Amino acid sequence: MAEPKLTHDQRMMALRMYGEGYRYSDIQRQLKVDFGISLHHESIRSTCDAKINKPFIDKFRAAYLSRISDVPIANKRIRIDDLEKVRGRILKAIEKNPLETQKQRNEFLAFSSRLVTVIQQAQSETERKPELMASFSVNEFSTMSDEELRTAHAELLAKVRRSIQLDEKKAFPLLEVDAENGDV
Repeated sequence: MAEPKLTHDQRMMALRMYGEGYRYSDIQRQLKVDFGISLHHESIRSTCDAKINKPFIDKFRAAYLSRISDVPIANKRIRIDDLEKVRGRILKAIEKNPLETQKQRNEFLAFSSRLVTVIQQAQSETERKPELMASFSVNEFSTMSDEELRTAHAELLAKVRRSIQLDEKKAFPLLEVDAENGDV
């Protein structure tokens, strides 16, 4: 028996899901749930890989990626609230710990270490790169020529870029490439 053909709306849903990063099996399952259609994943793959559908997929992907602020964790306030909840739970666990046995003392040390980590994360979240501008001095620009201002501007931008790159390397040291192995 031949598989059913997708309607325009069904095809657009499949292309949207593919553009948003869903797997073929996820799209297959959603078509079954929403429309009662059973398609083999190869049919879905051929639809998503068709050159004629590439502009649709690109459009859906761009729209999806542009809505990053729709994801709750992308909002600084939500991240800080979550860290505060974790901090509160850790403090409660520390308060309830009687520290009578070695196991309880070890748990206290583990909770204390985690508390410090949570506080550092919250501080990092709320005080984004406070040292960045402290490293720059502001000269008297009124006596500089246009060319001197352009040069100073370029030097300042280069300094900021280097500082940001160094901060990112410090924040994500595990993402550095291992020069010997070529591994990430």
